[in-house]
Amino acid sequence: PPRSTLFPYTTLFRSVRVMAKYPKDTAAQYAIRLLEIRTAAQKDRSLFAAHELSTESQAQSDAGKYDDALDSAGKALAQGEEALRPDDAYIGELVLRLGGAQFIKGDFPSAVLSFQRALRIDETTLGKEDPQTALVLQSLGNLYSNSGDYPKGKEALQRALEINEKTLGNDSPRVAKCLVVSSILQQRRGDFPRALVELQ
Repeated sequence: PPRSTLFPYTTLFRSVRVMAKYPKDTAAQYAIRLLEIRTAAQKDRSLFAAHELSTESQAQSDAGKYDDALDSAGKALAQGEEALRPDDAYIGELVLRLGGAQFIKGDFPSAVLSFQRALRIDETTLGKEDPQTALVLQSLGNLYSNSGDYPKGKEALQRALEINEKTLGNDSPRVAKCLVVSSILQQRRGDFPRALVELQ
């Protein structure tokens, strides 16, 4: 039988000899395919690392280790950005996580930028009436409320509430959470009757 085409390809570990499945295919095509596989594997490793770091950040935050949580959230985003487009929905999720860590640390200016970036990504990728978009709006509204910007807080929370009611229904836990956060905002403004109505 005729000899198969052989093509040497050097990886980080050893030289690999690739046997052509189809004699008419060129060796260069196999080099390209190997490069694609290697790139995909690196992407998978980056995404796995991003997921692990993001999960770790949440656990650290729950344990009160806020500096560690912020560090892990930043690293998670960096790993995600190595593998995905800047407007990917998962990048939006990682940016939201980073904003939450910045918020807890009291770095409101950085948190606002992160939440606004997450909002742009989700509105573009998922749509303006997606529950994930509402989650970002709720986080942004809560941040504005805590920083004393009540008009912006109220606007963001109202949008989040409308999206959740429309997409998830009035009985959704997310709707209830929006109303609780909105009630807290009303209390801070001194509007206790309105706060009581929203809690009811």
